[in-house]
Amino acid sequence: MERNEIELRPSGEWIRTLPVEDMPAQSWWIVRNGSGGVERGTGESPFLGVSEPNGERTSDDVLVVGCPEERAWLLVGAVSCRRSPTYLTAVYRSRTLRGIRVVQPDLREGDGPEEIVALRGDDWRALLRRYGELCAERTGARPAGREPPAGWCSWYCHGAAVTERDVLAAADALAARRADFPARVVQIDSGYQLRDGDWTGALRPGWPSPLRETAAAVRARGLEAGIWTAPFHAAPESDVFRAHPEWFVRGRDGRPLLVRGFTSLLWATLDASRPDVRAHLAETFRTLRSWGFSYFKLDALGFAIPDGVFADPAATPVSALRAGLAAIREAVPDAWILGCGAHHLATLGLVDANRMGCDTAADSVPKIEHAALQTLAKFWTFGRWFAPDPDVVVVRDGVPDGAARISALAGILTGYAFSGDRVETLPPGRLALLGRAARLRVRGVRPASGVEPSLWPRLFLGALADGRSAAAVLNARDEPFSVDPAALEGFPAGTPVEELLRPLGAVDLRAFSVPPHDAALLVPATC
Repeated sequence: MERNEIELRPSGEWIRTLPVEDMPAQSWWIVRNGSGGVERGTGESPFLGVSEPNGERTSDDVLVVGCPEERAWLLVGAVSCRRSPTYLTAVYRSRTLRGIRVVQPDLREGDGPEEIVALRGDDWRALLRRYGELCAERTGARPAGREPPAGWCSWYCHGAAVTERDVLAAADALAARRADFPARVVQIDSGYQLRDGDWTGALRPGWPSPLRETAAAVRARGLEAGIWTAPFHAAPESDVFRAHPEWFVRGRDGRPLLVRGFTSLLWATLDASRPDVRAHLAETFRTLRSWGFSYFKLDALGFAIPDGVFADPAATPVSALRAGLAAIREAVPDAWILGCGAHHLATLGLVDANRMGCDTAADSVPKIEHAALQTLAKFWTFGRWFAPDPDVVVVRDGVPDGAARISALAGILTGYAFSGDRVETLPPGRLALLGRAARLRVRGVRPASGVEPSLWPRLFLGALADGRSAAAVLNARDEPFSVDPAALEGFPAGTPVEELLRPLGAVDLRAFSVPPHDAALLVPATC
């Protein structure tokens, strides 16, 4: 694999087009990246073929272009995001790749650019994995060194109407079913707080006890307590906003900049370029940690980089976000931190895990599929940047069998298995499926080589903890999928194959197919 580092010397508009004269003219195959969900909620695959004579395709942080027939691939990507995100655009004219435009919009006069690398090789998957390693090396980021905990999240059962009683009932159910589902964490999601921004302040009706006592009750059941916040945001009616309006990012008119929120009608964004704001963030999380919470979900991080005016004139939205996250990380060094909605590269080294795709939904097969597929499209970050969170596993009654297996498979392929169901109501078969999502783990996940342009991959490869090769099928299409034995890398020729997800036991691949909107997990049989 050839590696070239490109020194980016931006123009006054911080834009540069990189030449691609040595690439085949028919480099029509593109792998795009949507960091933090640029295309969230859609079914559009990041694996595209160029069909128009002229066009442009934009990606966050990294872009791969190539010609499969000639096994020629080029990756261009930013390996840092300390002050600005990077957007890369493949530019085509007359169906010929003419260049890759690089834009780093938030850099200021005198800033050095975010570093760009170019990698060339014959396997686009290997290029992306090497790129992921380079980003980790440049930022000093390393995964937490511990496996993600299994657990339960209140949002998909109770939404914003969650009560303390609901949380403790879930803790009782998990403690009673630990042999079936080895949960460690009970995470309270949005709904406990009276006002966004007052995370240690007044609680909503339905919370008769202080949060300290709720956390203690969870821990008394042998579980860890987790809690949701949107740490950079506050509602205009919150105590923190009314007491300190100067703490917030301002608009050009000098007033606090308000954006539309999703747990409040409006949000103002804390300006973490200010030392007093960083001290406030640190104190908030030290307090929550002292109350017994050890798992923190930090939501709406993508909203925390607004185009506004910061107190520090040298700050950018990304640099302020990183300063705030660093304050939180330093305040709770032993806690597990899950980012959500973030520009992923901007959080590197500051979180233990990140949500990788869109929200799932128990009442929507497409959303279950999209949450899993968008997560798996970031396979090259797994084990390199942080733990990948595919959102919760939903296997309750009412979720079709195939969709339940897809949801469970996402947990297996990422190692992140939080339940979004009332566990005490799960029938035995679905509880067993949830247990498999928590206990089985496939490492080294990657798509099989034969990805079709503009379609999501259906076959992913990796290995179980016992060293056996594994092949996961996630069939989100409307027709059955038959597995070609030749595509099963690492499967010894002639060895029987077994299916673990349903589980079916031994299967004959000549007669085996995965139904539409369903999943399977294949491994070499042990006997």
